[in-house]
Amino acid sequence: MSPKPSGDPFSGIRIFIATVQEGSFAKAATRLGLTKSAIGKSLQRLETRLNTELFYRSSRGVSLTGDGEIFYNRCKVAHDELEQGEMELLIKTCGPTGTVRIDMPASYGRNVVMPILIDQMNTHPGLRIIATFNDRIIDPLQGSSHLTLRFGLIRDTHDLVARRMTTQALILCASPSYLANYGMPATIADLDRHRCLVGFSDHASPRWAVRTENGTRGYYSPLANHQIGDGDAILQAALAGCGLCQLPEFMVNQAIAAGTLVPLLPALSLTIPVNLIWPATCRLPSRVRHVIDVLKATLPERKTSQICS
Repeated sequence: MSPKPSGDPFSGIRIFIATVQEGSFAKAATRLGLTKSAIGKSLQRLETRLNTELFYRSSRGVSLTGDGEIFYNRCKVAHDELEQGEMELLIKTCGPTGTVRIDMPASYGRNVVMPILIDQMNTHPGLRIIATFNDRIIDPLQGSSHLTLRFGLIRDTHDLVARRMTTQALILCASPSYLANYGMPATIADLDRHRCLVGFSDHASPRWAVRTENGTRGYYSPLANHQIGDGDAILQAALAGCGLCQLPEFMVNQAIAAGTLVPLLPALSLTIPVNLIWPATCRLPSRVRHVIDVLKATLPERKTSQICS
């Protein structure tokens, strides 16, 4: 018959996990609001009950023994499950609490996502949002954000989870004043003689994603008269008659409805996904899953900027 643990199997587990994570009795005591002596005595009782040493102790701190490593890995999983269960119940009664870090494309984040997050901040005072805005290609595995929101197709990978939130159509358009000066393009070949406003990248030549004649994704490389590293600035230049641009529908729908921009070559318009991405190995806290669910339910309705410029 295999031996059974004696006493309370959970006694000292929280202190044990904190000591491993902090690397010393003193830091664990500060984190838990206990004395250093209480931390040491609790861990001694735990080692006595388990009949093994869990730590190597030195004047510089503590480190795990082989048995301690095995025990910590088991305890951490169980502790996280219990904490997750507690948080799920708290969300049902009190709403989500804690920090959620999310990185977003600048214009879409400011004008479409932030109004949703602001509503959540007001509805759930215990929820703390850290929002960053970034149009560069970043590695979600290297960043500190829980969630990364990005446009376009996501490469197949075992390291990342990508959940589609909504889609955005890419619209080719220009101002009436530009079209009066340069004419209306009738085919994709006509774009070669037009002035084009494109984004700026250090790593790749500018190109626009377009729908081909057989309905698949293709690319057109415009003559980049002006390269501008910000979507809102591209929109300003297009409204001022500086050239043609291709922008997501949320940026141009209001201007098209107002007649200050004219959509061009609608057959070329391609719809792309908007994905939330996070590391596949990360167990998402319930507060993060709450934000994911809210964005999934709300973003499909937001096809136009929610903040007036």
